[in-house]
Amino acid sequence: MERIEISTTTISLSEIAKQVSRNRVPLELSEGHVPLARIVPIETPHSLAELDRALRESPRLSEDTEAFARDVLSIRPALGELDDPWSS
Repeated sequence: MERIEISTTTISLSEIAKQVSRNRVPLELSEGHVPLARIVPIETPHSLAELDRALRESPRLSEDTEAFARDVLSIRPALGELDDPWSS
């Protein structure tokens, strides 16, 4: 795990957060040799739109699995909006 000395760094908190998110590796903030905090990447949730896209792009199902496909299609209306309201 990488460690950053907070009293000597010139990196902004914004850049630190972006680095952790991009590299998917936790980062420890310290003062001297004393660890103060750890910044960890969060799990990226998948949106319903991504699920919908994955299902559309998957190969056709065999006759044995057509019932599964019908079940998936039947629950879609219950899931509501397929677009991710949090994405900009």
